[in-house]
Amino acid sequence: MKRKVIVTLLATVMQIRGAHAQTSVGNFYTGSAKVEAVEHGGSGQIVPKPAGVVIHDFAVRTSDVTLDDSVAGRLRRDRLLRHGTDEDSTPEVLARHVQTAFYKALTEQLEKNHIVATRAADADPADPEGSASSLVLDGEFTAIDEGSKSKRVMIGFGSGASELKTHVTVSSFTAGHSVVLLALDLDSKSGKRPGALPTMGFSSLAEGAAEKAVGDKKATLDADASRMAELVAKQIENLVSDRKGPASPSAEAAGTAPVGHSAG
Repeated sequence: MKRKVIVTLLATVMQIRGAHAQTSVGNFYTGSAKVEAVEHGGSGQIVPKPAGVVIHDFAVRTSDVTLDDSVAGRLRRDRLLRHGTDEDSTPEVLARHVQTAFYKALTEQLEKNHIVATRAADADPADPEGSASSLVLDGEFTAIDEGSKSKRVMIGFGSGASELKTHVTVSSFTAGHSVVLLALDLDSKSGKRPGALPTMGFSSLAEGAAEKAVGDKKATLDADASRMAELVAKQIENLVSDRKGPASPSAEAAGTAPVGHSAG
């Protein structure tokens, strides 16, 4: 009896850990993304396993974009502009940059899971969602905040953290009919590692701050977008694995059921 209780507890712990793994990625120090809210739809619908994923460009309002106005942030923008790069010089440009970074990271992650992804802007205009059944990804960046690089480098512990918030919907598109399967609110932000002030003596403060500024790449919106894309890909992977669709004619003729379902 005691052994059965232990086995049951271990199974419960593993289930909790597994569920957590699907709702968050990253870590305390380098940054993390998490699912803040989730709604499931399309219950009772028979949804065939999709041929791929079509990704629409996410909407974003410039009023929801916050540039880094710290000394380090302004110096970085000035340096990029001198080299002919304006990837985050205005809210509009920064929003487009984040959109591109998110799409690139998401498609790469889906490819690792053997799921074909297509950007809606690159799809056939006559058949934007694809003739075969597909999953369609829509969304909106509800907050794009560069944070403060000066605070991250000098203070740390989450001070000046960058942050990206997104609302995502995943729909099934089959024969011209769309059904929303999943709606997610996600949040991704840079980590809480200490800055130069708490970890360096006064004499080595400048050197320590310079080293941390160079190593600040993981505390950027690009990193936030990559973590969020990884988390969205995990949700899609789970959704695809759960959508086995109806049994094939040969399986029905043999009196068997598709994988993941009992014949009874």
